Amino acid sequence: MTYSIIKDAYNTAIWYGFAGSVPAFVFDHNIITSCYYVMVYPAENGQPHFTFRNSVITDNAHYLGNYPKAQDKFFPDTNRAIKEVNVKHSGKVRLTEVMDDGLTSNYLQPTAGSAGRNIGAGIYKNSRKQ
Repeated sequence: MTYSIIKDAYNTAIWYGFAGSVPAFVFDHNIITSCYYVMVYPAENGQPHFTFRNSVITDNAHYLGNYPKAQDKFFPDTNRAIKEVNVKHSGKVRLTEVMDDGLTSNYLQPTAGSAGRNIGAGIYKNSRKQ
């Protein structure tokens, strides 16, 4: 998961289910904001050992959660295995919204002054002249 923005996920931004060996998971240059959980994983398998890099993770109700299948609900969990490299947990993320005259060319991009503006996450438009 790279260069992505996830905002207002009512449940969890990342639902990570795995069986057997844990496959590689790349998390780099992302913005996750205003979600209920950042990441949830099966309680039976334990917290995965991942590295989150160069990202903004802010204004979420919970960071990590586990999901015991038998109880069929999420439980907040403390971070024991997620390593962070250059991850910011503060600041307000603001995205360009629809204007009265329609979509703007920078729709859903971080606005000037927004947390995460400098990491390059978002929907891209080819601005090179052809």
